[in-house]
Amino acid sequence: MGLNSSGKTTLLYRLVLNQTLTPPSTIGFNAETLICQGLALMLWDVGYREGTWRLWEIYYTSASALIFVLDASDSSQFATAKEDLDQLLDRKELQGFPLLVLANKQDLPGAQAVDLVVKALALHSIRGRHWHILETSAVSAQGLIEGLD
Repeated sequence: MGLNSSGKTTLLYRLVLNQTLTPPSTIGFNAETLICQGLALMLWDVGYREGTWRLWEIYYTSASALIFVLDASDSSQFATAKEDLDQLLDRKELQGFPLLVLANKQDLPGAQAVDLVVKALALHSIRGRHWHILETSAVSAQGLIEGLD
């Protein structure tokens, strides 16, 4: 999950097809299965439109982890991303889920490093769940496999 244009779809297809695609904004969702270390992972790329994040609960009812993708090159979106992430983490259905934050688009100028993203999203204040953050680039595949590991 993540804000619009954070790179969720590009990331999904980089993992599944090992290709860099530049798709239009997702309306609805994309779902793909990825075999990783002998496990079949069902990955959902849920589109984001202002106000529609509340519909995400349809997709996470049978999930076991949450991956939140952030465009690390657009710090103007960090406050909105924090608000949405906080609301997701408050959801009863997601309690105890591990959280992976992907500070994506590290290949772009001005991309913020992990320590700044941790501060902007106040990740150190998260209690009661395991979280991890990685610098990633869906274009180059930097950090993607490490994130799944």
